[in-house]
Amino acid sequence: MRRIAAVTLVAVLVLFAASCATDTGEGASVVERNAAGPAEGGVLVSMGDSYIAGTAGRWRGNSNGFTNVPQNLEAFRRSDTGANAYDNYGREFPGEECFRSRSAAIHLGGNWTSVNIACSNARTNTRVDEDGKFKPGLDTGGQLDLLADIAATDPVRMVAVSIGANDFRFGPTVKNCVTGFLTSFSAFPDRCSEDPEAVATLSPESIASVRASIARALGDIVTTMRDAGYADDAWALVSHNYPNPLPPPSAMRYSQSGYERQVTGGCPFYDADLAWFATWMATVNATVSAAAADATAATGKEIVTLDLADLFEGRRLCEQGTKLVEETTDDAGLVESAERVDMIRLTSLAPGSPYNLNEGVHPNQLGQLAIRACLRSAFNDGAARSGTCRAPADWGATNSAGEPPVVFFPS
Repeated sequence: MRRIAAVTLVAVLVLFAASCATDTGEGASVVERNAAGPAEGGVLVSMGDSYIAGTAGRWRGNSNGFTNVPQNLEAFRRSDTGANAYDNYGREFPGEECFRSRSAAIHLGGNWTSVNIACSNARTNTRVDEDGKFKPGLDTGGQLDLLADIAATDPVRMVAVSIGANDFRFGPTVKNCVTGFLTSFSAFPDRCSEDPEAVATLSPESIASVRASIARALGDIVTTMRDAGYADDAWALVSHNYPNPLPPPSAMRYSQSGYERQVTGGCPFYDADLAWFATWMATVNATVSAAAADATAATGKEIVTLDLADLFEGRRLCEQGTKLVEETTDDAGLVESAERVDMIRLTSLAPGSPYNLNEGVHPNQLGQLAIRACLRSAFNDGAARSGTCRAPADWGATNSAGEPPVVFFPS
């Protein structure tokens, strides 16, 4: 009996020691590590739509080289970072034509592992889009399930989100503006700013609906992380809005008369539509901010907000002072003066074209690096804080990661 009791006691002590070993350190359970709070290193996750997925991240500045072979072929080669710019990083993520880019903002590097599950043309809800492509949203059956899987196995320290523009019908609205420009004359313009369908996207009912959808999506992210065993202070939720991709009419490089805006610049918008689109973007951004405040109040977790509205000022699509790649002579000149937004190329519809029409009016590789610099400042190595990012004084001065010295104002 004494021998049996001794053996039993030893077994209990071994089990107790094993249990203690899982409380801290490398042997800690996922839930216990997740609840422990931020630590050096961990996983950063990006969720949402094209602006955070990295759509157009393949292109480094804008070039008409592909359509002017061989004269500007070298410019085309300088701007192309390769078809492998879009990659799921060896993971099986759902979604078609998500354009998850290697230059996307979430890839901060250093001690941080990054996972990009965002998808181009995603809305808050999972759906099949107008082109028949599956687009996972920020809900069950979409990106929320992917986040739950990641959070269950890896210590997530930040979830960065960009969502809402497609709920406002960003793509169809831009298409409406472009189609009107290309199918009418400046003397008798067909303006999207006067189209009832485009105007309706900013109705009070639409704004209220999108605001509620964004707030719900952010709240569901918080719930997902709590269900995975995370304490609220163990990770940061960063919601950022959208850099305005287009300049005001007074800063446009090309006249609206004729077709130079499209043929050369790839920016087919009437002046009146540019002014209206700036208001459209301001409404979208205000709604994103309001929804983050709603989600903070509803969940009790402070959601970090990042304002990027004016980030590309001076380097927006077709803005005065910018240059096409073929107008520069070396890489330094390209980085300093290139547009940070991808042009709209109708040649993308041609067979064999390396371009995709969905890349137009999205931050290119240089623009993605600017967004990354902002996100890096907001994340602040785990001590996340809200703020506003402004364009750098010198776009040509970049760090070793190629990021420009954007100006961050904490709020």
